[in-house]
Amino acid sequence: MSIEFNAKIESYDVQPNAFARLSSLFRIFQKAACDDCDSTGLTYEVLRDNNIAFVLTKMTLEIYEDIEMYDRLLVTAKPRGCRGASFLRDYELKKDGKVLARCCSEWVIINFEKRRILRPSALDELGGVPVDKTDMFELSSPDMNFTEDNMIYTDTRKVYYSQIDRNNHMNNTFYPDIVYDYLPESFKTSLKNTKLTIRYASEIGCGDEYDIFTTEENNLFSLVAKNKNTDKIIFTAKTEKLLDMKRARD
Repeated sequence: MSIEFNAKIESYDVQPNAFARLSSLFRIFQKAACDDCDSTGLTYEVLRDNNIAFVLTKMTLEIYEDIEMYDRLLVTAKPRGCRGASFLRDYELKKDGKVLARCCSEWVIINFEKRRILRPSALDELGGVPVDKTDMFELSSPDMNFTEDNMIYTDTRKVYYSQIDRNNHMNNTFYPDIVYDYLPESFKTSLKNTKLTIRYASEIGCGDEYDIFTTEENNLFSLVAKNKNTDKIIFTAKTEKLLDMKRARD
C-alpha cells in the first residue's frame, strides 16, 4: 500500500536563500511513513501497546532540483518489503509532474523496553506491512561504516528537550540540519544534484553532549557524531555533489 498527498514548502521550512531545509524534507518523509503505517492499523499506539517501535536506521536522499519556498509538492511513499531485518520504504517528491527528489529509507522494529531488534515477522499478528512494488527504484549509498579516525574534531553540541520525541530520544528529522550546519558553502548555495546519506547508529537523549567530527575531500563531505557520555557513534553522514546525477521523470 502506498500513500500520496500534497505538501507545501512554507516560509518557516526554508533557509536564508529560500531553498527548503533538509530537515523540512525529512519531516515530510516522516509524516508520509506515519500516515502509511496508520492507514494499515499499525499506529504508534498499537505498536507501543505491543511493546514495539519502528526505528530508522538509514536514509539516502537524492535532490535533483532546488526545492523552493511555496513550492507545492506531490509526495509519494511506498513500502517496498524487507531486506533481512530491515523494512524498506521509498519516497518521491514531484512538482508539476517533475521529480525533484527521491529517498530510500531503512527501518527496523525493536522491543521498546529492551531496545532489542525484532524480526519483521513480529508484526505478522498485527497484520504486517503491505508491499507496493510499482515503479521501483533504488538509490545506491556509500559505505557508512566509518568512524572519527583521521577526521577533524569540529564542535561539541548538546541535545535539548525541544528535540526529543515520543521515543525519548532526539528525533531523526533534526539530524540533517546538524549535517547542514557544517557543510561547505559550495553545498549551501544549492542542493541541486546533491546526495545525502545518514546512518543512524545509536540513540541520544535529552541533556547528552556529543562531539562532531568532519572531513572534506573534493565533492564529498563526511561527518561523525559521537556521544561524549557513552563514547558511542550516534550517526554518520556523507554528502556528495554528483554533477552527472541522473533521474527519471514522468
